[in-house]
Amino acid sequence: MGKQDLSPGGRIAIGLAMTAMGLGIVALGVGYLVQDPRKLRSGEVAALPMGVVFAAGGAMLALPERLVRTRALVGTLLITAFALTFDWIAFGPGERQFNGGFSSGPIAVHLSPGETPGRVVFGIAAVMMDVLAVAGWFRLLRKWYGVANTGTDSQL
Repeated sequence: MGKQDLSPGGRIAIGLAMTAMGLGIVALGVGYLVQDPRKLRSGEVAALPMGVVFAAGGAMLALPERLVRTRALVGTLLITAFALTFDWIAFGPGERQFNGGFSSGPIAVHLSPGETPGRVVFGIAAVMMDVLAVAGWFRLLRKWYGVANTGTDSQL
């Protein structure tokens, strides 16, 4: 079901529900950190950017397309939250376990590559997402503060 398949009211309702769920996840993550700041090294810290991913994704669904600047800000927050999540997985402290698999009919494959290959894959994704996030923030700031536009993009 795509965005075009939902009524405007349905998009708003689902978007607000996703945003509320994401903010709840962020609140849980903040609660863990307030109780014990040393938990910054634990897995619970990943709840913070992942909660922002859900909240921003819901906001993108709920916001009308005419709010271009707000949608650009929320989209940049979404990319930044993904980048922070990948950064924590790839470069954060502690041991990581990566496993997964796929199946097609009677064939099933289980993969357990180990910590180093998993961190490398997430590290590559993290660096790419970091570049996208920084570029997004520079683009927003350039548009918001009136720095001369040298390109043809005048959407913001």
